[in-house]
Amino acid sequence: MDLRPEQELLLTCARVRLSFRHRHRLHQLVRQSLCWESIGCEANVHGITSLLERHLRPIARQVCHQQVWREWQWQSLGILANNLRRVA
Repeated sequence: MDLRPEQELLLTCARVRLSFRHRHRLHQLVRQSLCWESIGCEANVHGITSLLERHLRPIARQVCHQQVWREWQWQSLGILANNLRRVA
């Protein structure tokens, strides 16, 4: 299956835990020229923004646009707050 790098990045991040192989692949993908806005929009549509933010936090902050990164953080915090309200 031929995937754009953005799609592969999203599929790789769409899991709770990353294997060594997945972490290595993420490092390779973030070195490419990616459309971070598109990645953020697709992550939001598929409900994986928190996973995306968590898995990319250690490696992508330096390459991702600061505004996009902040948006992911705010969305992740909003999801967390909503989940805590539901649990309460």
